[in-house]
Amino acid sequence: MGNFSASDKTLRVAFLHGREVIKECFTTQDKVLATRPVVAAGKYLGYNYTVFGVAPQGPYWRDIKKISSLEFLSKTRLDMLKHVRTKEEDTCIKELYSHWNKNNKGAGPVIVEINKWLRSLTFNIITKLTSRKIYFGTIDAAGDDEGRRFDRCLEEMARLTVIFVVSDALPYLEWMDLQGHLRAMKCVTKEMDCLIGNCYDRYTVIKATILISLS
Repeated sequence: MGNFSASDKTLRVAFLHGREVIKECFTTQDKVLATRPVVAAGKYLGYNYTVFGVAPQGPYWRDIKKISSLEFLSKTRLDMLKHVRTKEEDTCIKELYSHWNKNNKGAGPVIVEINKWLRSLTFNIITKLTSRKIYFGTIDAAGDDEGRRFDRCLEEMARLTVIFVVSDALPYLEWMDLQGHLRAMKCVTKEMDCLIGNCYDRYTVIKATILISLS
């Protein structure tokens, strides 16, 4: 069993060998090592590491985790919004049945792209909760223009999040953007900012209308 470290001009790497050392890293010292690497996706797609999923371990991450647990994922909050999820799931099942009945007259199985079906369902639930708008029919409808823009942005962000970027390994090459990935990240973030801004504006109008009607 042994361990050693090696460093060069850009990265510091620790090499661990031995069951007991590795066990200690994931038990006794897990808080020390429980962080995320500094990568381009976190900087450009994660709004300079402020998004919960890419934020490094620290006071900010712990505060966001606490807020998420208490305000968004608490049992009370989930029960309060349960009717939205239930309604969208029921609508989704009805559309699936209509698709089966329409394409095969109820005589046998039909082909359904489950990945797209579940993604549309999840997306509709999220947007219904945040902006009170449904963008996609889960089976037949292609969605409106804003929905298609959202869909393209999410697909591109998912692709760029896992793609290899040279500057992640060699930070001094970031300014060159050799692969063009950084430019793509900036473009998709700008597009997502625009879409989220539209959702926020729409939600503000709906909220103001409700308050006026109650006054």
